[in-house]
Amino acid sequence: MAKKVFIVSVIIFVLAGVILAFLKINSSKTIEINNQEDLKTENVDKKAENLANPDQKIMKLIEGDIQGIFLNKGEEKLVYCNGSNILESDLNGKMKRSLAAYPFNEIQKIIWSGDGKKAIIKDNNDFLLIFLEENRTEKLKDGVDEAIFDFSSNHLIYKYYQFSEQKRSLNISDLSGNNWQELTEVGFREVVLASHPFNDSFLFYPKARALEESVLSIFDVKKKEKREIFKGKYGADYLWSPDGSKILVSFAPENNKSKLFLGVMNSDGGEFLGLNFPTSTKKCVWSGDNQNIYCAMLNNFPKLSILPDDWDDEKYYSADTFWKIDTATGQKERIIDLAELQEEIDAVNLVLDNKERYLFMINKKNKDLYRINL
Repeated sequence: MAKKVFIVSVIIFVLAGVILAFLKINSSKTIEINNQEDLKTENVDKKAENLANPDQKIMKLIEGDIQGIFLNKGEEKLVYCNGSNILESDLNGKMKRSLAAYPFNEIQKIIWSGDGKKAIIKDNNDFLLIFLEENRTEKLKDGVDEAIFDFSSNHLIYKYYQFSEQKRSLNISDLSGNNWQELTEVGFREVVLASHPFNDSFLFYPKARALEESVLSIFDVKKKEKREIFKGKYGADYLWSPDGSKILVSFAPENNKSKLFLGVMNSDGGEFLGLNFPTSTKKCVWSGDNQNIYCAMLNNFPKLSILPDDWDDEKYYSADTFWKIDTATGQKERIIDLAELQEEIDAVNLVLDNKERYLFMINKKNKDLYRINL
């Protein structure tokens, strides 16, 4: 009898050991799986920290002396100048690579070719032509005090001052400066040039000043023909629509030089429509549909300020709000709530990505690069 009890006890002990071992093994597996899940979540969180947060409406992408944003539409890459370097990055401001470098002194202006492979940079009073693919730089001849690319990016259109004759003229040449032709004389010192997106014509007008009437002219290079198409506005700036069918206008009302307002017209200067929105064309970008625009509203200026002069000369900075405007109806829609603007931004150089998911801009106050998720 005692022998049977001993055998039963042994069997029970062995079975208990097996059950305990089984539970221990399964308990270990459960802990291991949970640890793997925790690790997986941790990796996802770390990865998210390295990307722009898609739920954040506005964000600073890059700090520093950022100038001249250009969107390489073929590759959806941002190209910009930072100090002495021209860089490229992805749309999150990451994955940067250098495209070219030059010992710039003080960059005042950057004009990109339509293909993004070349740039005209005003450095102090010199105009430099940068060939990115060749990492080559050429200085434009003395006497050039404004320059742009034509729509094909194969020619330069520039203002030239001939000191000996006290003569100011607009000219065209190939990129080497050869085969130049004089197009027309101009009667004002500071000129703004803007090539048509798809043909051989370009706009030109005097630099916007609140107390000076603007006369907008268009020059057809093929026909060698100049036409005045719009006048009567003070402190005016202009911006082609993507297809060249419309022109956005900003101007200072005669009775209130501390404000700027937008208007829109056709490419011949007709069918003018006031949009009743206070800002400069320099704070706007056209949508690809040639109807809507995205703009930063000028704010926070003293009552006795003179616009656009005081803003251009950086006597005051704006505290912008951001809007989408239908230029056909004048309808306005805020694209970011005031509560989400955690700092004051004076936006310039606005750029949209191909799919219009993002609006990029430079803050004039600190030259940092920002992005709004649309």
